[in-house]
Amino acid sequence: MTRRQTGRLAIIFFVLAGMSAVWEYCRTWTNEQKLQNPAGYITHLLRQLQDDTELLRQARSRLQREHQLLCEEQQRVKQRCWQAANAAVELRTKYNTGETRVLAMGQMWTRDQLETQISSLLAEVSSDESLLGQLQTCRESLEAELERMTTQETGATAGLQMLAAQRELALGRRAGSLPIEELATQVAELLANSRDLRQSTAKSIEIALTR
Repeated sequence: MTRRQTGRLAIIFFVLAGMSAVWEYCRTWTNEQKLQNPAGYITHLLRQLQDDTELLRQARSRLQREHQLLCEEQQRVKQRCWQAANAAVELRTKYNTGETRVLAMGQMWTRDQLETQISSLLAEVSSDESLLGQLQTCRESLEAELERMTTQETGATAGLQMLAAQRELALGRRAGSLPIEELATQVAELLANSRDLRQSTAKSIEIALTR
């Protein structure tokens, strides 16, 4: 399986996972059941958010790996570009001596050979500089996705803590618990944001894979 196919499968997986979560949310609990068993319903919401948070963490892990690979490639291209630029300077210096044959980079060169090699090296430098620009754009995109994922994970963690506290209140039938529908709305928003973010991340990974 190619890296492009892997990226496409990731998108399909995230879409299906999001659709499954929405379907489960819509079909499981009636209003009467929610009122009769608020603690059970909150537990249901808690599990949904826990499952979604795990998917988010897996997506973040994949994104971090791709970011690391991109950074490594960026360093390789930088090194190659630097070497080609230095070689071009060295050969240009030899060419400017005006000698018909010169020793450079461990071998003898005619002026025609020097001129051809210099042109080739400069073309390589130009190509690598263009590639570095593309890699930098891709890297910035992945880093922006990582930042958004960190924010989403923070919100999900806070949501999990809030649901756990609300469940304890419901179990003890103590005052202060939030209305069920308000809890459901907050969880639905977290799930929707997470789904959108994971889909966006999958697309960014696919772009990175096809660079």
